Amino acid sequence: MTQFAFVHSYRGGSGKSTVAANVAALLAAEGRRVGLVDSNFQAPGVHHLFGLTDPLPTLNDYLQGRCAIQAAAHEVSSTKQTSKRGARSAAKEQGALYLVPASDHINRMAYVWARGFDMELLTKGYVSLAKALSLDLLIVDTDPGLDRQTYFALELADSFVMVMTLDEHDYRGAAATVQVAQLLEIPNIVTVLNKVPEGMESAAIKETIEQLCDWPISIQLPFQSELLAAQGLFVRQHPKHALSGQLRQLGEQLLVERQPSFQDSTVVLASLLSKQE
Repeated sequence: MTQFAFVHSYRGGSGKSTVAANVAALLAAEGRRVGLVDSNFQAPGVHHLFGLTDPLPTLNDYLQGRCAIQAAAHEVSSTKQTSKRGARSAAKEQGALYLVPASDHINRMAYVWARGFDMELLTKGYVSLAKALSLDLLIVDTDPGLDRQTYFALELADSFVMVMTLDEHDYRGAAATVQVAQLLEIPNIVTVLNKVPEGMESAAIKETIEQLCDWPISIQLPFQSELLAAQGLFVRQHPKHALSGQLRQLGEQLLVERQPSFQDSTVVLASLLSKQE
């Protein structure tokens, strides 16, 4: 059965797309069949991390009825990456990684801004993609913030990964979003504190964030200048780096099967609106 994981942030620049892409690559290198969907229509660009400059077709084409969603899935599996377990794992059969990119052509982006898209079609596309490609895990890189697209798609989520930084505006917004994820009863909520400066004492801020979220921080990822300088995927260039190990651990958390939730998002939304009256 496919696990569905949505990687989210409250603000742009938190590093969620980088986290999503690197985790997907690591799991595929460990022998998993992984799908990665870039649904960040406001600032698409995950495909550049995989060295794709103008991939066609895209998620936009699927939503405009130009193709089936599996036709927009581009295989970006690495044939060079090996597991950290050495020679024994080097011989292990490689998994597969499929990327469904969003278009960064301005006319395609403008189409989404002006006309929107069918959110039910998008959600059905995720399910169809998982089935057609026999995926172990489908990771969705979402738009930042909490818009209608992300909110209603979360009904499908087995895991919700909230990526935040030490910026107060960022983590306060992230805390509110985690509370929504709790109301939706998503089985696996993973909170990631990203870009923590080396040597910085973050314990007090971590405690503040956990109190705001009413949820523990699952993992802290250090700021790495090499990550910013990387042309492509950090984990493929630095497979033995400590950060790659932490991202691998994060990925493993997304593969654990949990009891699915059946909370209706419309009911939760009605409850949130009633509190304003």
